[in-house]
Amino acid sequence: MSLENIQLTITLSDPKLEDEDLQEDTRYISSEIEGFDGVQKAG
Repeated sequence: MSLENIQLTITLSDPKLEDEDLQEDTRYISSEIEGFDGVQKAG
């Protein structure tokens, strides 16, 4: 099996949420992604 680097960009957008709430959601998702096997970095 060969390993490849993959870059994934996720954009959160919700006009009903304040920027602060979107930042909090982004931090949560980032920490969840870091927990996946094989993930080297999420930020």
